[in-house]
Amino acid sequence: MTSLILWGSNSPTETTLVSHTGNPLYKITTPWSLHQFQGYVTHIFRLQHLENGETVQEKVGKIEWHSLRHTMMYFEGGEPEASGSFLRRDRPFGSSRTFTGCDGLPYKWIVVGDTLHLYQTPGSYSLMAFTCTASPPRHTTSSPKPKTHTCKRQYETRASLEIPVLNLDQEMMDLIVISWVFMERRRRERSKKRSQVECERGVGKGVKLLDQEAESSVESGIGNGGGVGYNVGKVYAEDEDDMIARAF
Repeated sequence: MTSLILWGSNSPTETTLVSHTGNPLYKITTPWSLHQFQGYVTHIFRLQHLENGETVQEKVGKIEWHSLRHTMMYFEGGEPEASGSFLRRDRPFGSSRTFTGCDGLPYKWIVVGDTLHLYQTPGSYSLMAFTCTASPPRHTTSSPKPKTHTCKRQYETRASLEIPVLNLDQEMMDLIVISWVFMERRRRERSKKRSQVECERGVGKGVKLLDQEAESSVESGIGNGGGVGYNVGKVYAEDEDDMIARAF
């Protein structure tokens, strides 16, 4: 199994992914720019360690984040694609997304609570990758509930990207990392907004979230999940192809 642990920063857009032995494998950076109003740009580099001790950075992709138009994803040696085109939704407002690997097969990211799972589909749903957090999940016996009047989490989550597949093609590894950067940022944004809604409405007072695809997938045995109602109270627009609906 390959473990890629966030090191130095807990942000998926500004960190170094290191192996369990501490060997840096990927560098992810989002530099500050005078043109931030046009959108942030995240650069993903693969790190190669030479015999003479030097480390060489090889750029494998970048993500241009936009709020008023499509976020764009760039892959070295390939054509740029809109995030909604490369990471396709299964249904409107769903959190799961599917991309086509370099082998021509579909791979599906599914949000499961505070984690992400990547499956090779269709058929066996072989687990290709998943994320872990270093701290206990919220609202369990091992994790006291945060104070509702502050709505600040008591634990910082430091994610790691676990890839159980051995001898994975390097190009496929790059695609997994690039797609993970997008998915993990979006997952955290959703989680933050959900916490804000809980703050505004009161934790445990019947707040109903429409974005429950992960729970539906678990109950139905990993698939497209159950249906979604559209009694929408608020709509949060992250970009044109990525909207979150909440019902109350």
